Amino acid sequence: MSAQSSTDDLQESGGVIDASLPWQVFICRACGLLYDEAKGDEDSGLAPGTRFVDIPDDWACPLCGVTKADFEPYIAECPVRQSRSSAAGAFQSTVSRHNNGTVIVGAGRAGWQMAQALRESDPDTPITLVTACSGDMYDKPLLSVAFARGITLEKMPREQGLQAAIRLNINLMAFTQALRVLPASRQLRTSRGTLR
Repeated sequence: MSAQSSTDDLQESGGVIDASLPWQVFICRACGLLYDEAKGDEDSGLAPGTRFVDIPDDWACPLCGVTKADFEPYIAECPVRQSRSSAAGAFQSTVSRHNNGTVIVGAGRAGWQMAQALRESDPDTPITLVTACSGDMYDKPLLSVAFARGITLEKMPREQGLQAAIRLNINLMAFTQALRVLPASRQLRTSRGTLR
């Protein structure tokens, strides 16, 4: 259902929505869940188009259980850590967070190998890689060697995560926590929203 159709439905049912105001996004300070007014959160009974101010005060975050008072307006920031790559400005994800495709959790060696194998078998399938770190590619068994030789952290990655994502044409969700798998709806809840 589009945000506009949900707005029309609410207006017809007697609800008052000021469509001239932009939709806002709020973030849970405890777990990072994003609540988008335009999309609502059907898992917790909030229809698309539900303004944050209209959510009951006793509503709780569906992931961590904190109250509505623990949410604050979310302003998307340019990720500072990704600015290390000169390609960061040119990279545009072709995969929206609600498109079907393959989601890989973890940017370790196995995660990147899976992404590589999937891309080789299908150049067009949407692939999203979710990782709590930057996603930089490095050989973990060589960490002890790197420490023994005094190699700095900046020189350890074989390839920056953003560069690998561009090369493989995948959506890299770096610095993102995987919070909960929802088997019935085949979704993954993350600290940056829900993925199908």
